[in-house]
Amino acid sequence: MLWTIVKPVRRPESRYHLFRKRIPNDVLPKLQGRTLTIKVGTSTTQCRISEKTREIKVSLRTVEPGEVRKRQADVSAQLERQWRAIRNGPQITTGSGP
Repeated sequence: MLWTIVKPVRRPESRYHLFRKRIPNDVLPKLQGRTLTIKVGTSTTQCRISEKTREIKVSLRTVEPGEVRKRQADVSAQLERQWRAIRNGPQITTGSGP
């Protein structure tokens, strides 16, 4: 699997770093009209995906460099899991009942 490195961006109007990542072309049509819930630190944020949305932008809500790296990795992993689930579609699970 190819991992892409996503660097946090510093916004001039805020002291917090911003997470930015492009939505893959194969996932984008399936996401339009949906809202993604993303955990950042101890809180959650929601991103509404419209027809014009091409990337996810989320405030990392911290200025501490170590915490920025950790949150950056956490948000990126969450999005990769969500995109993998969208690509794979619903999964049928079978239980091994009593």
